[in-house]
Amino acid sequence: MLDTKSMVSEPTVTITVYRANKQEPVTIEALRGGSLRKVLLDAGLTPYQGNKKVFNCHGLGICGTCKVLLLENAEWWDRRSCQIQCFQNLEIQLK
Repeated sequence: MLDTKSMVSEPTVTITVYRANKQEPVTIEALRGGSLRKVLLDAGLTPYQGNKKVFNCHGLGICGTCKVLLLENAEWWDRRSCQIQCFQNLEIQLK
């Protein structure tokens, strides 16, 4: 029998997404531990540009086409979105 008292809703994290040529950032709520690439795609955003939306490794981490800028320690760093797991609130910039 399933114990519904022990079932707790998954904690979420907030991802703030800055997009090129847009004034206001987009805020996304995501389940803790999810892949940033998948979270972006599920929210209707994409880390890919141009034909890379079709020609990519689909999250296997070998092509580098899903790179975003990630704010870490007050500096922006190039990172593959498929390699980032959302365990804390994030600020990213799409290229």
